[in-house]
Amino acid sequence: ERVRAPGRAAHVPIIMVTALSDREQRLRGIAAGANDFLTKPVDLADLQLRVRNAVQLSQLYRQARERYVRVSQLERLRDRIVHMVAHDIRSPITSIHLGTEVVLAEEGDQLSTDSRKDLEMVIEMARTANQMIDTMLSVSRFEAGQMPVNREECDVGQLARDVARMLSPQGTVNVHVEGREPVMAFADRELTRRMMVNLLSNAIRHSRPDPIVDLRVAPQGSTVHVAVTDKGPGIPKHLQERIFDHFFQVDDSGASKEAGAGLGLSFCRLAGEAQDGRVGVVSTEGEGSTFWFEVELPRIDPEAYDQDRDDTITIIPGQQFKTDQTGAQLRILVVDDEPVNLIVIEKLLDSLGYHVESATNGSEAVNAVKSSRYDMIFMDI
Repeated sequence: ERVRAPGRAAHVPIIMVTALSDREQRLRGIAAGANDFLTKPVDLADLQLRVRNAVQLSQLYRQARERYVRVSQLERLRDRIVHMVAHDIRSPITSIHLGTEVVLAEEGDQLSTDSRKDLEMVIEMARTANQMIDTMLSVSRFEAGQMPVNREECDVGQLARDVARMLSPQGTVNVHVEGREPVMAFADRELTRRMMVNLLSNAIRHSRPDPIVDLRVAPQGSTVHVAVTDKGPGIPKHLQERIFDHFFQVDDSGASKEAGAGLGLSFCRLAGEAQDGRVGVVSTEGEGSTFWFEVELPRIDPEAYDQDRDDTITIIPGQQFKTDQTGAQLRILVVDDEPVNLIVIEKLLDSLGYHVESATNGSEAVNAVKSSRYDMIFMDI
């Protein structure tokens, strides 16, 4: 039996007064929910001390509970503000990014070399800003338990080559894939890709002026081990345990930096844990660092993998797309409430050979779909 029921009175202290002197009986009373006990006849001084202690503990509990509730409310408010601000910032940054790419594509031949470099720098900065926003939102979703994790069979070796190729303008990435290929894993392809991008971007940044890094993929036991090695300044041993904490950074002199973005490695840790994997670092000051993570091997026979299967469509700028079976041009409806976004997306899709129509809200989109046929709808949410 219980002497305490859950609810509003759960924190109220209970002192049992009993004539029983048997130790087992007293322990049963404590197990049933009592905080303390007194044995008859009751000593007045003993009673005063125990009541005082019980009241103080109850007050501390109430204070802790009130602070917990307050902190929870502030965390929810922070998450709402983060999502609201990130969404509002992302839209103009995306417009700047896409708009600049359109200018380069349409007017690039008429621009001077310096002007082209300036516009390319704008594109790179916009891309970096969007990546920071993505990381911030992802960390927030992970902590709230709302980040979707879609694990599937994927070729980690090929993924490593794709990421290295994407980052090749920033530095040299030597990819080493060990063992028999393909090196398959049971992982979220996009999360794994972003982990590689974060680790490689950090390694390249800390390896300047000669940004040469190694990306190694190797099966190890029941996992696939992915490691990124640089020749940077290294990380002091006393800071290595904190390197994956939120907003914690180490500058090239080895000193800790509490300010700045510092969320890339936090994202890697959370993404690794979400896939039942591990993340870590091995570093020696003055020699460089190796950041690594592990993902599980496939839960199916990798020999059964069909290398000829292609379940995705890759869109490459400048690609000549086919028409449908009737020979008609493929039609896309773009829905966005931002006029600048509509203009930019229309231009990009039009340059790829699509027939593009637009709508500025849900009602217009519904009416458009009712009156026309579209092969795809490109919609902002």
